[in-house]
Amino acid sequence: MLDFLLGLTLCAFGFMLFDKLGSQGMTNPSVSWLCWLSTLIGVLLLLSCFMSACGLNSSGSCRWCVTPSAYIGMLVGCMSLAMSVMVYAKKSTIYDHLNSSGGAYGLAPDEVANIKAWYKWMGFVLLSSFLVEVMRCRASAHYRKNVSRMDGEFDALLAEEDKAYADKMSGNKSARAEKYDNLRDFYKQKYQAPIAVTGTSTNAF
Repeated sequence: MLDFLLGLTLCAFGFMLFDKLGSQGMTNPSVSWLCWLSTLIGVLLLLSCFMSACGLNSSGSCRWCVTPSAYIGMLVGCMSLAMSVMVYAKKSTIYDHLNSSGGAYGLAPDEVANIKAWYKWMGFVLLSSFLVEVMRCRASAHYRKNVSRMDGEFDALLAEEDKAYADKMSGNKSARAEKYDNLRDFYKQKYQAPIAVTGTSTNAF
């Protein structure tokens, strides 16, 4: 749940920058990296959460989703750590750029202050995302290791049950056939037995 909220926060920050800075900001290297990376990490984090939920809550058809979810989570963790370092290292550069170019983007002073307030928390959010992904990867390692074995054991149990059912039905069919054959032989012998002919004596007049 925490990683889902972090993903939403990163997406919200990226979309806010898209909205405030417009196409000019999206092509300016000074701030475009912040917009694109925030949105990308947020989307990947939400995708990882969705796939993980599908894999954990399904009966087996989507259990495979746990493995790619873990790999996406590892990627998100590495990207979050790298971006958090960039956020802290470039804080003064971003602030100076917003102060000097805010008017060029059509930003009012309160909008510049709002972006700065969001920016303060982005480093913390990204570090939290990194830690959450590390813990989630470690916590799910045992489950991911046993996913294929669980599926294989389940399939083996189904095959064993199907075989037992087929053997039972085959045995019942053979028993019924033998029973009917015995009955048929019994009645055949009974009604085809020779009938004793008793002679009748006639009185001669």
